[in-house]
Amino acid sequence: MNSTTKPVNGTARPIDPDRSTDPAPVNTDPAPVNTGRAAVNTRRKAVNKPPADDGGKKPSAAVRLVALARERYRFVMSTDGRPYAVAVDGPNLVLPFKGRSGVRQRLARLYAETFDGDVASQPALADAMTVLEGIAEDDDPVPVHLRAGQDDLGTIVVDLGAADGRAVTVSAGGWQVVPRSPLLFRRSGAMSPMPTPILEGDGLAMLHSMFNMDESAFRRLVAWLIAAWMPNIPHPVLTFKGEQGTGKSAAAQMVVNLVDPSPAAKRSAPRDLKAWSTQAFNSWALCLDNISVIPPWLSDTLCKAVTGDGFVDRALYSDET
Repeated sequence: MNSTTKPVNGTARPIDPDRSTDPAPVNTDPAPVNTGRAAVNTRRKAVNKPPADDGGKKPSAAVRLVALARERYRFVMSTDGRPYAVAVDGPNLVLPFKGRSGVRQRLARLYAETFDGDVASQPALADAMTVLEGIAEDDDPVPVHLRAGQDDLGTIVVDLGAADGRAVTVSAGGWQVVPRSPLLFRRSGAMSPMPTPILEGDGLAMLHSMFNMDESAFRRLVAWLIAAWMPNIPHPVLTFKGEQGTGKSAAAQMVVNLVDPSPAAKRSAPRDLKAWSTQAFNSWALCLDNISVIPPWLSDTLCKAVTGDGFVDRALYSDET
């Protein structure tokens, strides 16, 4: 067998002449691979979002609270530096920012009713009230009255304390009941509604029959009652004296309820100046019952109350109830 040799890897090896000396060509090119990805629709479905000014974010709870408040109330600052809200569609009554039935409490309830039971957080409420107080400071302070007030023309206005805001106006031409007070009034928990006044018979004679006093004392009482409706004059302290069982406490209670009805017409002597300031701020007329000793500080305070002076303490508005 004829054979030839061919060097393979440096070593001579015989090659069969019947076989091809060259192996069949091998396709070393890799098969083409389809690297192109199938087209994918990366465009997301449009989502209907509520319009917003800040990058598509919904307004914060504080912003919503301020918007709700400005739709329903106007905001004023009283002459003693207290912010109040007045309902746009309602009686001419001011609402304090804090306390029972204040603006803060009402806004919290309104927020839950408006936004499907969502509850505003305390920080959101605090931020909203700060903004609203700033709005109240934008305008000049306005007088806010308690039970009785007087306008620039001298007309006296008496708040009946009713929920609908009715009042009595008294001028030189007479008196009448009006459906809405022309002056701003505030309310407190120490106030009760007054009955609507009527004209019937001899009112002074009927009134005198209810008191155990002579004609001279009754005339002084009537003068005090008339002065009690004049807001801008000093009001003397009315004192009832008499033996035990003569009806002093009952007479004092009736007189106070004629001027400023209250669920607690008779009060104990205040223990300190702070307690007195709270009582005086929330009542137009006060009846201090069974006073046996008047300390010097209370004597000075009563003299200030007669002339309309007061004790100012705005810390946390704690004197509003």
